[in-house]
Amino acid sequence: NSDSANILANRAAIARRMMSGFGAGEVSMGMPFELNLPKFEELAEYDVAYLAYSLQTGEEELYLGYVRWLHSMLAGHGLPGEVIVPMALANLNRSVREVVTLQNPGLVDALFEAARTVPAGAAAHPETFLRPEGALASLAAEYLDRIVHSDRRGALDLVRQAIERKVEIAELYLNVFEPVQREVGRLWQMQKISVAHEHFASGTTQMAMSMLYEQIFKNDARRTGCAMVAACVGDELHEIGLRMVADLFEMSGWDTVFLGASAPMQAIATMLRETGANLLALSCSMIVHVENIRRTIEFLRENGFADLTILVGGFPFNLSPQLAGIVGATGYAPDARTAIVEARRFCPG
Repeated sequence: NSDSANILANRAAIARRMMSGFGAGEVSMGMPFELNLPKFEELAEYDVAYLAYSLQTGEEELYLGYVRWLHSMLAGHGLPGEVIVPMALANLNRSVREVVTLQNPGLVDALFEAARTVPAGAAAHPETFLRPEGALASLAAEYLDRIVHSDRRGALDLVRQAIERKVEIAELYLNVFEPVQREVGRLWQMQKISVAHEHFASGTTQMAMSMLYEQIFKNDARRTGCAMVAACVGDELHEIGLRMVADLFEMSGWDTVFLGASAPMQAIATMLRETGANLLALSCSMIVHVENIRRTIEFLRENGFADLTILVGGFPFNLSPQLAGIVGATGYAPDARTAIVEARRFCPG
């Protein structure tokens, strides 16, 4: 709708107005080093983007999910979410009205009213991604313990030992690497580990994955005759989840090209033409990058790829799968396993 488009187009101005509405004492209230003023400015822009996309999709859960995450993040930092969140919601509501003229202010009011009802403790301790009854559960728990304690050598040894025991590489990806990386994100969110630990953990998992590439690319799997390109677009730097997806497609017999983070849309188009790919997989972890995915898909649809199968994934799409249709994608997958199942509908092989 016009309100959501207006808010999205003016999100930087709204975020700046929102920040100017905080008093210096309110912004610095018990704020630790990692949650400095630039961090609050970044969060303000996320807040505006989640609001806009929630209005556009008509799904209030998209915004309420963000508010729950915000409560959890603040609780992890020991900050009073029950004070900060209502103050931020009121400030954002006021800032939106000062920057743009709303055609349907009642919808905005209703969304803010729903957000104010989210309990402060509702997501302070989000549920773990590691399941004790899951396949390779003990290995996943031990691997997590090694990487959060900066024991790279020990973590890599666990992977080597698993391969020696003939654990399938795909099972390592699906039941160790994927849930452990999600758990690392949860631990950071709760401030159980630092940003430095989170980066170390991701780097170690990428190293573990690279150790397995010689076996992955032996092409022992029956080739399907299908090809896929995977990329993160715009300023999106979180590539490890999509890298796992591409590797699992390779193990399933697809020919894959992984372009990594911040891939330009023209480069994606070039690679699609060169490979004759059946599928493009795009991912983003932050709501502010959804618009980059939409623009990329629009560019591709207008430049020779009108019928290309495009799957999207990442945290914003997990909150609202309806976003996939809004950005022009063919479909959405919440995880690597589902992505492969979905892809087989379009290229059975």
